[in-house]
Amino acid sequence: MQRREQFLPGTVPSIKSLIIQVIEKEQEKGNQFIALSIIYEEVEKLVTEKNLVYKMDTFRNSIRGELNKHEATSIHPDNMNLFVWSSDQKGYYSLTDKGKTYDGR
Repeated sequence: MQRREQFLPGTVPSIKSLIIQVIEKEQEKGNQFIALSIIYEEVEKLVTEKNLVYKMDTFRNSIRGELNKHEATSIHPDNMNLFVWSSDQKGYYSLTDKGKTYDGR
């Protein structure tokens, strides 16, 4: 039931889907890896523009948590293998092949 809930119309987008949107948009500009600071700013902007309700005082912690949880090398049991971080630059993220085709809420 929880899996089906992710695909229901009218549900609030998840933080991971907002992060993916931001990374894809930035990659269209020619950047392979996106700085965490840009991800923070752009995801917060999306939340404001779409009038979404999130606990904003700890929202950046939530973004970082989603990136860490779903990072390719994470051992978290719920890891969806969506993100990869740059081995050359600290705090820069990109999408895995699975992240590029993610179709959840």
